[in-house]
Amino acid sequence: MCRQKFLFSLNQHVNWVRCCRFSPDSRVIASSSDDKTVKLWSVENQQCIHTFNEVTGFVPHFDFHPSGNCLATGSTNMSIKLWDLRMNRLLQHYGTHTGPVNKVCFHPSGYFLLSASEDGTLRIFDLVEGSPYYTVFGHKGSVTSIAFSSTGENFASGGSDEQYL
Repeated sequence: MCRQKFLFSLNQHVNWVRCCRFSPDSRVIASSSDDKTVKLWSVENQQCIHTFNEVTGFVPHFDFHPSGNCLATGSTNMSIKLWDLRMNRLLQHYGTHTGPVNKVCFHPSGYFLLSASEDGTLRIFDLVEGSPYYTVFGHKGSVTSIAFSSTGENFASGGSDEQYL
């Protein structure tokens, strides 16, 4: 096992941090907080390089697009937002869930986005068309976990109903 050591701390959020992830190229770390912001951090100089303040509700989860040029956020206010990381602006807003969005996950191709909500549904969005594509009604409670297979041919979900689809 390799030795690990502490490198640095990033601390500009003013409330709990709910999610943090490296970008696909590992040059940026994104973080979301109960302070209703999503921050982008430079790994190289450990500085905040952008803050998205247009977030309503807190963001319990987000995912980087496979290209690293876009970020999808799911929010407690039932919305999903796609953010352009090159221009630091909102690209798309989806408000189709009727409960808080717990998870979002990009398809490996980058053409689709999967979301999981407390309303018990999974939604697939066609990012090329910019519209909802399909809704799955398989859970009887909150959907808390989702993932695509590495090929993108399948996805799995788990929820508070103790089901795995």
